[in-house]
Amino acid sequence: NSLPAGAHRAANPPLGDTLWRLPRSGNRSIYTAIAPDRVLWYAIHVGPIRVDDDIVGASLLCIDITERRRASQERDDMIRELSARNAELERYAYTASHELRTPLVTIRSFAGLVEREGAKVNSKRVQADAARIANAAARMSERLEALLTLARLGRIAHLTQTLSLT
Repeated sequence: NSLPAGAHRAANPPLGDTLWRLPRSGNRSIYTAIAPDRVLWYAIHVGPIRVDDDIVGASLLCIDITERRRASQERDDMIRELSARNAELERYAYTASHELRTPLVTIRSFAGLVEREGAKVNSKRVQADAARIANAAARMSERLEALLTLARLGRIAHLTQTLSLT
């Protein structure tokens, strides 16, 4: 069985060869018991028992933190997956927006050309149709800009503001 990162074999482990100790932090140590079918995690707190100023014994508190560790690992995995999906969505939105912007520029240019040519021959209908095309292209440009803004939202820090509820 492989050990968790940073783990080393405990000296004189109380449960035989199945108990491994992670680096110590404060008065608490994290142990993992590696069984044939699963890994169990325990937080072990050790503290002195004092009578007056003398230490007369020690207290030991052992807490099974296996589910907490599994939930934490699952949460971390989901965060990594969500971050990857958000990055993929941002790339897609950015690419789609830029790919659609190129023909949009062409449409707007030709609409302007048609509108100018309609003015030369004094055709109100051609000018109106060209203006309608230009307006639709402008609305599409605004939507593409909104798509880019949406794609960038993941990178923008969320600003918080305190509001009075009284």
